[in-house]
Amino acid sequence: MIPSTNIKAVKIKDTGATVVQLSRGTWLVDDKECTIDSWNGMEVVVQDPKSIKFKYETTSIDHYKDKEGNTITVDEYEQECGQLSSKGYYDEDSTCGYSFGNLGDEFKFRLFKRTWTNVCVKSVEWLPVTIEESFIQLKTDNPFITSMYTTVDLKHKDCLLYEYDRRAATKNIVAECFTRLGMVYVDGISYSKTEGQKVWGNSNNRHLEYVVAFNRYIFSGDKSQLVCGASPIKGTLESLLATYNADKNYLETIIESGYNVHFRNPEIMGVLLGDVISKISSVLSSTRDLNVKQSSTNSHRNLITKLSDLLGELHKAAKG
Repeated sequence: MIPSTNIKAVKIKDTGATVVQLSRGTWLVDDKECTIDSWNGMEVVVQDPKSIKFKYETTSIDHYKDKEGNTITVDEYEQECGQLSSKGYYDEDSTCGYSFGNLGDEFKFRLFKRTWTNVCVKSVEWLPVTIEESFIQLKTDNPFITSMYTTVDLKHKDCLLYEYDRRAATKNIVAECFTRLGMVYVDGISYSKTEGQKVWGNSNNRHLEYVVAFNRYIFSGDKSQLVCGASPIKGTLESLLATYNADKNYLETIIESGYNVHFRNPEIMGVLLGDVISKISSVLSSTRDLNVKQSSTNSHRNLITKLSDLLGELHKAAKG
C-alpha cells in the first residue's frame, strides 16, 4: 500500500536538526535506505527532507510456462483462456471458477489451467513525497513556557504548540517581586501581622487569592483565572510570551504600588499615581490586544474590566 505522500517535517531551531514522521515501509533518506517495521511509524532525523522517497514495490506476471520449460506470453495465455472459458459460464462455487455443459470443454479448460503457471517479476519505484515543513524552538528562554514537542510526537495535533505553566509562573513572579522589594516570606502569617512590616505570606491551599502584605489581601476582589486558577495555556510561542509579560506587569504593578503606598516611599510618592496610571494603561492595552481561545474569553473580558476599573479609581485619586 502506498502511504500518504504528505510528510510532516519539523526543523528544530535550537539544534538545526530536522525531524520527519515516516510510516511503515522502506524509505530513501539522505541517499540511504531506511526500513521502518513499526505499524505506528517512526520519527527520523534527516539532513535534507527533499531527499526522501518511498520504495514502492509491485509484482506483475511476466509470462507463463509449463513443466517442460515452454513459455507463452501473457496475451497468449489470456486469449486462450478466454476462448476456453467462453464455452462455459462463471460459477463461484466451481473449483475452477467455471461450469460447463460439456465435460470435454471442462476438461480442456482445467487442463490448460494446470499446464501453465505464471512467472512473476518484481519492480521497484522510488516515489517522491511532498514535505510540509514547520519550525519549533525547544528552548524558549522562559522556564514556564515549554514546547509540547518534548512530550508528544509529530502525529499529535499539538506538537507545534507551546504550553505556559501559568500557575507556577505567576507564583514565581509574585515571590520575585517581593524579594526585590526586600520583603521576607513568612509561612502562615495573617494579614494583620504584616502592618508596617516587610513581610508577606500566602495560603498553602490557594493560588494567589490569599497573598497577604501591607495589612491586607493584596489581590482581594480579583476573581480572574490569573489569581484563582491559573490553568496551563496552550498556544504559539509569541502569544504565550505576550501573556506571560502581561501577567508579570499586572502582578508587579499591584505589589509595587501597594508597597510604595504602605511604606510612604518619599522618592516615589511624588510620582506614584502618574507612574502607576501609566503602567496600568500599558498593561490594559496589551491585554486587550491578546488573542485568546474561546474557552478563555470570559476570563479575558473580566481581566480587562478589572484593569479598567482600577485605572478609573486611580484617575479619580489623581484629580482629588
